[in-house]
Amino acid sequence: MKFTQINRLMRLKTSRQILKKGQVHWILNLAAVRSVNKLDGVILWLENAKEAQDEGSEPVTVSKLQNREEMTDLLLGLGGTLHSYADDVNDKELKSVSALVESKVNAMRDEDFVTLWKSLLGRATDIGASTLVAYSLDQATLNEYDVAVSVLDEKLRSPRTTITVLSVTTREVKEYLRKGREILFRELLNIFKPLRKTQPTFVEEFEASLKVIDSRGGKRKKQGENPADEGK
Repeated sequence: MKFTQINRLMRLKTSRQILKKGQVHWILNLAAVRSVNKLDGVILWLENAKEAQDEGSEPVTVSKLQNREEMTDLLLGLGGTLHSYADDVNDKELKSVSALVESKVNAMRDEDFVTLWKSLLGRATDIGASTLVAYSLDQATLNEYDVAVSVLDEKLRSPRTTITVLSVTTREVKEYLRKGREILFRELLNIFKPLRKTQPTFVEEFEASLKVIDSRGGKRKKQGENPADEGK
């Protein structure tokens, strides 16, 4: 992979770090989750392409749940809420199943992770938002969790993707770099526009990372050249 292409990959990863930092602002937005999932897939392909060109590597199986880390944080929070409720009403069974250990959750297979999400969300729904609101869990949040879990289930039921990058061309690398830019500029930037008033710091940091992507490191742009066409 050429130096300029490696540089562009690093810029995509910088934007992804900003997204991770501000995940609380978008993790329950269905459109944002899907776009971030696609971006993760692009970055993973490019990273493996770089390794393949540098050293040669085996085909890589991509995790279906690209946003699992973010969803784990929410799951641990839901478990904590249910555990507090169970403790107050002396529900030993619920207290046991809601006592989540982060290391054990991280070690779960994707299928078990989604099953646990559905189970705890089902228990929360049965208890009801009118009761759990006292534990800072309202109906709107339960509805958002339901959407987020639906996305997980959708990803889980999709065919597992195996990316073989034993031999990649410069054209393929350029195409994936273009895809990454398109996700950031044409999808996520538009999705985050409504947050400019409510979450200005996050949006400003995200937009600043896009300006870095637009930068050509001092290379002069040709007249009439569109930054969105970079990598084509």
